[in-house]
Amino acid sequence: MSSKRYSGTNLIYGELPKWYELQVRTNLENAYQLYEYLRKTKQNLLTAYISFVLSKIGYNNTTILDMHPFEKDDEIKTTKFSINDWVKHINAFSCWEEYKDADSDALYEMIERHSEDWSVAFMNDFEEKRIVSIVSRDPNWFFLKLTHNGRTALLHEHFYNDMDKSGTHFVIPEPDDYNLFKIPYDKFGQIISNKFGYLSFHTVDGLLHHLIQDDVKKAVIKEDWIKIRNILLTNIQSEYPFLYRASHSNRIERIHKYVKNAESKFAFNYQSNYRDVISDSAIVCEEILTILYEINIDRINPNNRLTLNDMINQLKPVLNKQYTKNTYHDLHFIRMWRNPSVHASEVEPDELNTFQVLSRMKLFYEQFIKNMEEMT
Repeated sequence: MSSKRYSGTNLIYGELPKWYELQVRTNLENAYQLYEYLRKTKQNLLTAYISFVLSKIGYNNTTILDMHPFEKDDEIKTTKFSINDWVKHINAFSCWEEYKDADSDALYEMIERHSEDWSVAFMNDFEEKRIVSIVSRDPNWFFLKLTHNGRTALLHEHFYNDMDKSGTHFVIPEPDDYNLFKIPYDKFGQIISNKFGYLSFHTVDGLLHHLIQDDVKKAVIKEDWIKIRNILLTNIQSEYPFLYRASHSNRIERIHKYVKNAESKFAFNYQSNYRDVISDSAIVCEEILTILYEINIDRINPNNRLTLNDMINQLKPVLNKQYTKNTYHDLHFIRMWRNPSVHASEVEPDELNTFQVLSRMKLFYEQFIKNMEEMT
């Protein structure tokens, strides 16, 4: 097992895997519904990403054309999808639409919940077919012997025999599973690629490199996919606001460390520490405001270069509504003292100035933490 985390997980899912670890104050039924929703969204993201990449070389996802109940007058071609179309039709990329007509809802649910592999078909305008099989399991199972339809063979041979052989076939491991079982998956991929000529094994980002050689085009595809993914995740966060806390867990931990650092430095009561206390306090406020800005103003493009002054002013309505009536002015007070503390200046803060900055920062921080906890 490799200790290095595979980058494909972040490319496909972004922050979503962190949301599974969030402790939520709710009843069991609601928690289960959220878990199921996230699980299905995760599967849809993977299938949609693969479809997105194939669309860039002229291949339409024919599986969703056959299975998904689009309006009759619509001619749905994934090669023609805009970014908004990918977002709008994300649920069409459910892996098991073909079982919607199963004998019962219970049978469909059993298939949908327990299937470990699924396949998606693609075709271009020249009717050339490509099939992608996504595997989600411990790959060591592929090296076990199994009797199937009266024939005993290694499971990967059964896997091959059951495949659609009507076009070029790619086998893709689910990214999180590949993180867990990189070495056996690579072994499995090498065996099937060598043994079965028309098959090729790729990771999700490896598929992109295999299909598209132009580095500029690959970068554009990744950038556009990240836009799609972030819009989808933002839509989920809007529906379940407490997920914002999970998305910003690392930043909140870093903020907490800066609060403690500022308190510790002030406790020593050395004038030489006053600049550092004010600087750390301003960093706390800037980090909190960045989170608030992403949540309330610009969720899709959170990396805008904004000054502390910009964020305070743009967030004034949010601060007045969600925080104390003095918060807006307190933050400008901290900003005013931060500037001479960060930049060379003859103005030296004294103990009272530093205490005023520290106490205002702590009030803002404590209210922020309270607000975030109320989201859960």
